[in-house]
Amino acid sequence: MAGALAMQGAAPSAPRALRVIPGVLLVALVTAFTTGGLHRAAHAIVHRDEPALARLLPANRRDLAQWIGLGAIQAAVPMACLLNIWFYLRWRSHAGTILAALFGYALAMWLVNCLYHWPLMVSAQAGLIPSEGERGPSLRAVFRNGAILFAASPVYAAGLAALVIALSGPLVVSGIGLMLVAPALTAIIGTQALREHLVRLGSLPPPDESPVRADQWRVPDPEVAAPSAPTPGCPQTEGRPNGPP
Repeated sequence: MAGALAMQGAAPSAPRALRVIPGVLLVALVTAFTTGGLHRAAHAIVHRDEPALARLLPANRRDLAQWIGLGAIQAAVPMACLLNIWFYLRWRSHAGTILAALFGYALAMWLVNCLYHWPLMVSAQAGLIPSEGERGPSLRAVFRNGAILFAASPVYAAGLAALVIALSGPLVVSGIGLMLVAPALTAIIGTQALREHLVRLGSLPPPDESPVRADQWRVPDPEVAAPSAPTPGCPQTEGRPNGPP
């Protein structure tokens, strides 16, 4: 009897939960589209390419599909970790606390890895990182390379995450900065960090650090630079401007 009552009480909430799914999918689609566009623009800025409004759009449908897939996985993993943390904390035992701590540690490592995922995806789509096959980059390669970069220098990755949090904190509190500055700043920091890793691994040449030559500005002499106007009634001779003899 109690089980039947519980099922009757949970039944009305099921359609309500189903009505939320389209909204969640729409938010995920817009977020993935915006995040991918910002990282494409950040890639152009960091690699000294010409930024343009077209950089905010995916190059083709496959790139857009990969953006959506990456955004969905990045959102699903933290949700799964949080649900496991909540589940094990309800055990109210030492074993539950240990398991919740392990999932919390996994969540922290995943969030740090997320700083590399989008720059790796955009760089691979741009041809900067070699792909395994002819079909182009894959999500599996993005996650694998992100884990390799994190394992190669975990202290650097943790410091990078701390820098992003420290710089984004005041922007998030302001509200306006969260919408305008914080996502772009995170994209530029992650893309620059990936470029430094690629330079260190020899995949990219080091940046040119030679001194920049100062531009020399000189105002031309109008009497020397500009030829004299032709005199009316005087024939034009080759290699010699018209004028008085």
